[in-house]
Amino acid sequence: MALDIDGYKCVNVYRSETRKGGGVKLYYCNSINIDLIENMTGCGSSCESIFLKARIAGAQELVIGVIYRPPSNSEPDFLSFIGSVLDSIGNTNCVLVGDFNFNTLQDSTKSRNYINVFHQYGYVNEINVPTYTQPNSNISGSCLDHVWHNLKSESCSYVIHPNFSDHFPVCAFFSHKTCGSDKTIRFRDFSQANIAKFEARCVSEFQNFLPPDGGANLYAKYLCNFLTKFMNECFSIRSKTISLKRLNTPWITPKIRKCISKKHAWYRMLRRGQITYLSFCEISSKVRNLLRLAQEKYYESRFNKLNNDPKRNWKVLNGLLGRKKASISDHFVIKGDKSFSPTEISDAFCDYFISHPASIHENIPEASSSYMHLVPYNPSSMVLYYVTEDEIRKHIKLLKKEGDLNDISRRFLRLSIDYISVFICKLFNMCIDEGVFPSIFKIAKITPIYKKGAKNCISNYRPVSVLTNLNKIFESILFSRLNNYFSSFNLLSKNQFGFRKERSTELATLQLINKLLVSFENKKIAICVFLDYSACFDTISHEILYKKLERYGVRAAPLNLLKSYFKDRMQFVSYNDSSSHKRYQNLGVVQGSRLVHYCLIYILVI
Repeated sequence: MALDIDGYKCVNVYRSETRKGGGVKLYYCNSINIDLIENMTGCGSSCESIFLKARIAGAQELVIGVIYRPPSNSEPDFLSFIGSVLDSIGNTNCVLVGDFNFNTLQDSTKSRNYINVFHQYGYVNEINVPTYTQPNSNISGSCLDHVWHNLKSESCSYVIHPNFSDHFPVCAFFSHKTCGSDKTIRFRDFSQANIAKFEARCVSEFQNFLPPDGGANLYAKYLCNFLTKFMNECFSIRSKTISLKRLNTPWITPKIRKCISKKHAWYRMLRRGQITYLSFCEISSKVRNLLRLAQEKYYESRFNKLNNDPKRNWKVLNGLLGRKKASISDHFVIKGDKSFSPTEISDAFCDYFISHPASIHENIPEASSSYMHLVPYNPSSMVLYYVTEDEIRKHIKLLKKEGDLNDISRRFLRLSIDYISVFICKLFNMCIDEGVFPSIFKIAKITPIYKKGAKNCISNYRPVSVLTNLNKIFESILFSRLNNYFSSFNLLSKNQFGFRKERSTELATLQLINKLLVSFENKKIAICVFLDYSACFDTISHEILYKKLERYGVRAAPLNLLKSYFKDRMQFVSYNDSSSHKRYQNLGVVQGSRLVHYCLIYILVI
């Protein structure tokens, strides 16, 4: 009798009318496409079985088999049948379930022969506890119902103990791992041949570079265009396809791949009976040890290169443990409709990142009084001294990331450091004299970062700016100037631990604990107030920031330069290689900028 289950289909195999009972049934989800393997399905002399090939979207092909072996049927015939089935399935992913009527908990010759057949083909049994108890008997249970598989995915299994059957239902769950497609990566070709070509042209190209007069903005534009053009000519952008397996196993060298191929050849020889099973096990063990040592050496080398950088250490460690960042959704709800268009999604993100701060800013009530008199006045004024070529070289060497593929590469800057530093130095000194931050550096590429909630909701993402390498150099120089000025006049609070050298959250925590312990020992009540500023970057007031900086002594040219930095900034959102239109953003500050983080100290803490 077929039991209908909503959302499922079934395949049946019944015994002939001359035999009572028996038969097998397999249910599968409607969304799975199946092909029945007819030569393995039916009621034979050794067992009753159903075999089918299942094709699940995004997953590898899977063979599923359901088997019932009557206890009276011939054991050698059944083992011969199983051997031929496993041989024909080969390396295809396979799960075999059913009542095999071999007690794997009993150490006997027939059980060992049965288990060895599966082990020879790399199968494991998920069920290793009693699944059958003889009614009205004190005999301990037997494990007759098994789940054999050759899957490498994570699994869990258990046995249900009902009060209405002597055979217990068995359950096994396997994680659904999608088939990863090959990945195409784009990169700049810094091969030795291209580096030699660059070095041959370098002197003449930089000698012939003569930017026009017209101020810092025009100079910055011509310099960026020249460097980008020269870099593209010498180090073009190339692409290559890497298999997912190669991406996940970077420690496998060509030599190791040859050893793996040799092991596969020995396996084929074993199947043909040309070598013994022990010989194959020996070479298989050597290959496993070689892979383990190669993996250990690979990660040891990676950790040694990190110079005890906690952030980079955690990045490598998370990769080793298989932890992944929260991925961005492939679709979003825009104006009530689901959208898969990258262009529409990137524009929607850009609109939200512009309109959201504006709506928050409109709802902030005006302060009834000014607290600016609480900010101590410093009669001394900050002076921005000129940048030197050595300082430019230092900051180029301190760049941590290559930057965007269309940005001027960190490696290109380092290769041309002896030629380029004089031009960058001249540009930055022009900016200091004019109090102007170049407009070409005020264009930020925004990357949406998932926070929490539904992944297809745009409001559950925050913007982080990806800045150009030249912009990072300039910001680092301004950061060092501000830091030196505030430190020399002791304008920074001793309780400010963020964004300061030799300060950390651990020190802030220790200070808090010490104060709590003193209060506890003196039998006093300690009250802590913790504040979390909502949309802090998005709603910061430029005017309040300028007034506070002016009271601390950041005036005239330094203040004009900072005002130029924050004014008329442009941004665009990049999503799935699609970019939105550029939009002006005159509210809030850039998230992802070191200089902005430092300025926030003044407006929020000091």
